Amino acid sequence: MTDLPATNNTEQGKPVLEDDVVFLPALSTEDIHKLGEKIEGYISRKDTPLHFGFPLEDHFRTENRQNNRQSLLIGSIIAILVYDLSLLVDYIILTDVFTTALIVRLGVFTPLAILALFINHRWYRFWLQDLSRFLIVVAAGISYIYLTNISTDRDAIFYFPALILVVTYGNLFFRLQFIYACLSSAIMFVLFALFFPLDPHLPPMVPYTNSVFFLTSIIMTIFANYFLDREYRYNFLFSFREKIRKRILQDQNRYLNQISTMDALTGLANRREVDNYLSNLNQMRPEVLSIIMIDIDYFKEYNDIYGHAAGDSCLHQVASIIQTSIHRKRDLAGRYGGEEFIIILPETELAAGEKIARNIVQDVRKAGVQHSGSKVSHVVTISAGLACGEIAGSGDVFTVLKAADDSLYTAKSSGRNQVQVKPV
Repeated sequence: MTDLPATNNTEQGKPVLEDDVVFLPALSTEDIHKLGEKIEGYISRKDTPLHFGFPLEDHFRTENRQNNRQSLLIGSIIAILVYDLSLLVDYIILTDVFTTALIVRLGVFTPLAILALFINHRWYRFWLQDLSRFLIVVAAGISYIYLTNISTDRDAIFYFPALILVVTYGNLFFRLQFIYACLSSAIMFVLFALFFPLDPHLPPMVPYTNSVFFLTSIIMTIFANYFLDREYRYNFLFSFREKIRKRILQDQNRYLNQISTMDALTGLANRREVDNYLSNLNQMRPEVLSIIMIDIDYFKEYNDIYGHAAGDSCLHQVASIIQTSIHRKRDLAGRYGGEEFIIILPETELAAGEKIARNIVQDVRKAGVQHSGSKVSHVVTISAGLACGEIAGSGDVFTVLKAADDSLYTAKSSGRNQVQVKPV
């Protein structure tokens, strides 16, 4: 993969989605390459762990949440309704504790389940989502065991299949994390073994058979949970690898586009970009346009005395001052050629443009770059020519450009280290 300049477009808050590339715009190019290498390692070894580690695990969980958010919400609402409809069975089987069942199901469990549903649907803290799912599954199992344990009705033992439904829902549909699935299943089996009612009138093989069925259901759903999670993670690696490749391609295209429009030495727009921008402005026709032309005073003498390396450094310092003087996206600063620069200021009146030009001249002088060959100062100075004209009517961008160049010539012929202004 081609190395690119590191970028960092971090956005705070929720995970970023751009062109279906989850999180990627918030990562630097270096981080993207590291993730790609990590994913290639997993795929080549066919090694899919149950936890990828930071930050890949967060990418997996976020993408998985986005893909399954709607179905999980609808399924959870249906599960809560089915759980509450069990009151009809309570009315038939647990007649003696029906009032308690009403309180447990509608007054305790349902509000907790709605809270857990809210946390999973709205919050992005994965540990809290995992914990809330685990607790709600365990609470559902405990509620069934509790109600059958306090009931004196012999039919209470027929509630046994409900526990299998709870385990199946938690391990498969709710897709508890593997460790939580194991823990919740173990808790429910222990509680079942200790507190689920026994009927002395039934053969002793009945509770034994129920225990075997329950344990078998737990083992099967735990294995299904494990292999489904592995499968989801393995598929994620391939899809995420494609997104990484897409992001790298975007970065490469962005970088190529940048270097085709940027002057490599100064970081400003190059002559080609300046000409294109002026042509576009001539078509868009802003109401008013200001252009500042800038030239470093006695730059040839500076190069002769201090060398070309120092000359390049001087160009870079002046360019940095110019770049920091403009703040709007529509404004463009560019290197026009050699030691000459240009600033294009659409929708900028003459007074505002003159203020910018004078500030740049002053800031370059304050930078204090020594120049023993200058005839106007002992430090590097610049001359600036400003022109401003109305474009919206019959005006022309290149007329303003010509006027700015004339103003620069006037500034240089009038002693340099100054700003000359020319309305158009």
